[in-house]
Amino acid sequence: MGGGSHEHRGHRSGAGPSGSSEQGPVATAFRLLRNAPPILVVTQTGEQFEIVELGGRLARWKADDRSHADESLGAGAETRARWDGVTIHAESDLGPRGTLTQNYTLGQGADGERQLHVTTTLRLTREDRTLTLRRTYVPAP
Repeated sequence: MGGGSHEHRGHRSGAGPSGSSEQGPVATAFRLLRNAPPILVVTQTGEQFEIVELGGRLARWKADDRSHADESLGAGAETRARWDGVTIHAESDLGPRGTLTQNYTLGQGADGERQLHVTTTLRLTREDRTLTLRRTYVPAP
């Protein structure tokens, strides 16, 4: 699906993980918020979902509502995913520093065109801060 509009919510400063070369699940989550891919491909085989983003990130989630190691976020991250027929809900435990929630929802625009709405929310435990990014993708021509 091709890129669409991007809406950013939350406060971001140059300090901390978003402005450093820190590694690990929280740093990866910050990169997801900062560098939203213009193109992504979502495929489903049974209860297995794959999300491939332009730029190389590949997430594989089994939508069984159980936690599994998530290599796409780095060592120590675990993601629990479920599919309700319209939305893939993925909740990731990033360790003691926070959580990442990603929702991929099928929808339609005002003109009836298919759309994919992606909402990514990073909750930072220590900083008591929440950052949310909402993106809308439309099918590539």
